[in-house]
Amino acid sequence: MLGKKNGKSIIVLISTLKGLSEHMRSIIWQPFALSLGISMSSLGGLESTYDLVKNLTQPFFGSGSDSLGRKRFLILREILFIVSMLLFIFAHTPVFLFLGIGLL
Repeated sequence: MLGKKNGKSIIVLISTLKGLSEHMRSIIWQPFALSLGISMSSLGGLESTYDLVKNLTQPFFGSGSDSLGRKRFLILREILFIVSMLLFIFAHTPVFLFLGIGLL
């Protein structure tokens, strides 16, 4: 019984940290993008791109996850998240931001 409780605690901790990291992006996102010389309208375009990509891919990833297994898609999601963060880290132009937000 103790093992299941610890397992649930670990899942809650991981989910919390993941949520915090995703919301921290929104806090530092605007100043970071503006420091690269992006305009406010382009920043709005980036946010729209993020929402559009997320909403368009969710049904496909959900269906694929159901048919091929969740583990594969969770691993793929984490790999795409890491690549996206690397694009943000090395971004010197808004192009890298668009690529990174597309993968996020």
